[in-house]
Amino acid sequence: MDAQALLDQLLQSGKKLASRERGVIEARIKSSNLDPTTTEILIDEIQKPLDVSSVAATATTPANAVEVYLASLLVTDEASALERHYLADLAVALKLEPQLVQRLEAEAFAVG
Repeated sequence: MDAQALLDQLLQSGKKLASRERGVIEARIKSSNLDPTTTEILIDEIQKPLDVSSVAATATTPANAVEVYLASLLVTDEASALERHYLADLAVALKLEPQLVQRLEAEAFAVG
């Protein structure tokens, strides 16, 4: 997965955040030393609605699909029903086998 695809995935993951969390992220972006154009792009991206199909479209190979899923999985709160729903939709969009998804989740949550 290239850097742009990873950035896109992280931005998509950030879109499911609660407004309070989003506000914290936006404040950090605004207080960073990024140029104004980059800051504006990042803020605009975080505010766009979540699009699972566009996240899945970044995966061009089965290995990329696993990477995309893991990137979302690692920034997801496993206790949140909304985030679990997002992961389920993403797994379907990425065409991941249920057994693979279970194994990835078990390993990620065991580490986290």
